[in-house]
Amino acid sequence: MRAVRLEYTTRPRLLPIYARGLFMRRSGLPPTRVLPSMQSQWRGFRINRGRLERFLKICRLPPSQTMPLVYPLVFVFPLHVGIVGHREFPLLYVRMMQIRNHVIQHRPIDVQETMDISCTIVGQRVAAKGLEMDIHTALEVDGDPVWESLITYFFPGDFGEPDPLSPLSDLPAVSQDHVEKTWRMPKGGGFCFGLISGDYNALHYLAPYARHMGFRRDFAHGQLSVALCARHLPALREDEPVRLDVAIKGPVYYGSDVTLKYSAEKGSHPFDLYCGENPRPCVRGCLSSVEPDFDSIWNALSRLMGE
Repeated sequence: MRAVRLEYTTRPRLLPIYARGLFMRRSGLPPTRVLPSMQSQWRGFRINRGRLERFLKICRLPPSQTMPLVYPLVFVFPLHVGIVGHREFPLLYVRMMQIRNHVIQHRPIDVQETMDISCTIVGQRVAAKGLEMDIHTALEVDGDPVWESLITYFFPGDFGEPDPLSPLSDLPAVSQDHVEKTWRMPKGGGFCFGLISGDYNALHYLAPYARHMGFRRDFAHGQLSVALCARHLPALREDEPVRLDVAIKGPVYYGSDVTLKYSAEKGSHPFDLYCGENPRPCVRGCLSSVEPDFDSIWNALSRLMGE
């Protein structure tokens, strides 16, 4: 398969991409069992202040001149859709699930800065019940990296014998001496968040459809659940690089009481988010400070895999 490079100067028109993804036949993995080389870019990106204000309102965050740590997870999603919805992508993205987020913010980002975004498929591995794919996203200002992520998506199916787990999938546990915070997930709001992120999956705003698909009701987008967790964690020093590692384990239902448990350790806050009576965490993660010379999530993962 040929390498694909997608260039954007505005937000991708998602409805045609979604339609193509629904009705176009997919070839499946080629004989090499390797996903194609694919990248999407947006040079000269400026934050849409209207979408940012709606994001802050939904997440109950105060206005700020610097961008929230998790906000890029929202505005880069359409560029990921551009990749998986492209005719050269071999798998059916409709069943795709986001299962892990690994984020580094190298410095605070002013909401008025102009950035270049690049999203690249950098890895894959066979899991017990499907295939995991890693997309590395980098935000740069004048050629310098300011924020990056490694987001792992899961495609259910039989792809052969499982590979070793990602080294980044091992998250620290919450200590016995932890702090708890409880709040109630509001009903509704899922469609509004979908308009911000570009993820129009009806599981997030139509309760009858969600029940038809086997869920209790509609549930929050993964980015929203992560944002609400980050909102309630103790603040770290803004002048130091910050890292956020998250695994999305299950649905966080609208209208449910949720409990966040976290360790208030110096420079590192492991956390678990529980929904309703579910004894297992729906979101697991860790917010931590990192060394100022930390270069890249993907480089760090590559080194781990080479050991």
